[in-house]
Amino acid sequence: MRRQFIGALLLAAAIAAVDGKSPDPLTYTIRFPDPASKSFAVDVSVPTERRESVDLMMPVWSPGFYGLQNYAQRVSDVTATAADGTVLPITTPTTSRWTVAVGGRPAFTLTYTVAAPRPSNLGNGVTETGAVIIGPATYITLVDPPRTHRPAEVRLLADSPILAGAELTTTPFTVDRVQHYWTYLGHAEWQGEKAVAMLTPLIDERDRYLMGSVTEAPGRRVVAIVGAAHVPGMMRYLGATTDRAALTVVPG
Repeated sequence: MRRQFIGALLLAAAIAAVDGKSPDPLTYTIRFPDPASKSFAVDVSVPTERRESVDLMMPVWSPGFYGLQNYAQRVSDVTATAADGTVLPITTPTTSRWTVAVGGRPAFTLTYTVAAPRPSNLGNGVTETGAVIIGPATYITLVDPPRTHRPAEVRLLADSPILAGAELTTTPFTVDRVQHYWTYLGHAEWQGEKAVAMLTPLIDERDRYLMGSVTEAPGRRVVAIVGAAHVPGMMRYLGATTDRAALTVVPG
């Protein structure tokens, strides 16, 4: 008999203060009231600093894949409620933004449903036994945080996919001092050690290829924008000669 996945995730994304003060966090609760519907519900506790209105947004791109995505298209049933139960007016200036008229209230709760038909590195997926939660496709957040704050934890949360389920296999491994995880949702077809043995050289070759591209770029000064996790591995090959063409050949 299949074990059913029923659960809720509670995530706090504090807007980190640069002046040392502890701000009120945005707190996300992800609920799975009906996994068979391939959807989940999100409740967000939003502090307002007693503004008259609060602008919210959903990203239109995902870290590691920079094509435009219409994540808000999968969001429905958006409501805003004050602590006393008052339903607050919401307008939608664009398809991926919402403005809530809070009238100076200190906080409110935003609730919405996210369709999750198929799990991938770009989209959410929910089944009766598990869930894949992708940050940019899930978290509605503040458009304009206070100037004395920086949304560091929000960015970290958005770039941290969540896998949850009745069956979950995880094998940690390290490449160039960067911690990675091979995670399989469901009954694993491969042993973790076998998967890690296959992934490790791929990560190493990726770093060599990236640094080779930077080294061979024309011009006296080159600005390369890469993800932070790439940097330690790339620096190992700084100044080295890399045959990038050879790295594109699939071993026979």
